[in-house]
Amino acid sequence: ASIIKRELGCRTPTSSTDSVSPAERYFVEARLLDLCSLRSVHQFAGQLMSEFERIDVLVNNAGMVFGDTRATTPDGFEPHSQVNYLGPFLLTQLLLPHLRRSEQGRIIFVSAHAHQAAKIDFDDPLNVGTWSVKFHARDAFAHSKLAVILATRWLARELKDTPITVNCCTPGLVRGTRHLRNSPLMSAICVKVITYPWMWLFMKNASEGAQCAIRLATDPQLKQVTGEYFNDCEIAPTSEAGQDKELAKRLYMQTIETLQRVTKLTVDKEACTMATQLQLESGK
Repeated sequence: ASIIKRELGCRTPTSSTDSVSPAERYFVEARLLDLCSLRSVHQFAGQLMSEFERIDVLVNNAGMVFGDTRATTPDGFEPHSQVNYLGPFLLTQLLLPHLRRSEQGRIIFVSAHAHQAAKIDFDDPLNVGTWSVKFHARDAFAHSKLAVILATRWLARELKDTPITVNCCTPGLVRGTRHLRNSPLMSAICVKVITYPWMWLFMKNASEGAQCAIRLATDPQLKQVTGEYFNDCEIAPTSEAGQDKELAKRLYMQTIETLQRVTKLTVDKEACTMATQLQLESGK
């Protein structure tokens, strides 16, 4: 947040009579959201909805790779599945009422090229059944990113009669974000020495990797585009599974049913009101 404020040259008004020009009145803030905890997702959504009248753009960008698949989250899910898919899915569902208030709400999910290698069972696309497969971390990541694409496609159909668009994108291969810090390859010094020069040559930096999501969030030309997968700022094909409408519907419905068993899909209005009151009292 500090870097963004500095680069924009902005500052927050200290009072209603502050002479800060409108062009300088950017409000930049960083808040904690732990996608490993559905309770944290609810608290985060509740705070936003209690403080703001609407939400114009939601970019579900956070994710993990090469996590420990032997342990589950406190909510009982495989970590990649919850952090990369279930957590962002729940957050989106909770914030939909505020997104509907926007003149043209936009929802962006972030997938990955790895979705093309995903294994998925039509009878249990979320991989939570009694016969669920114990994925390797690489496979768990790929599965979660395919789930993101499928859910994007079906949610776009669910919201087709609203001003909200839903799309997803891959940032491509990006270096310098530490998301590969748990990769087995990165633990060997000799591998690092060999791969680092190639990474700098062929991988994007963080700014380049963000451009696709930025275009989806801001480009007026994409006002009517929904349910698509983007790569390098353009609509791109997905794997065959990523285009399966029946699989998308089945995954979406199973996700709703699974989340409803462990949490609510709406924000507690009383909790929102209480949060607002606490903020007002703390500001006195």
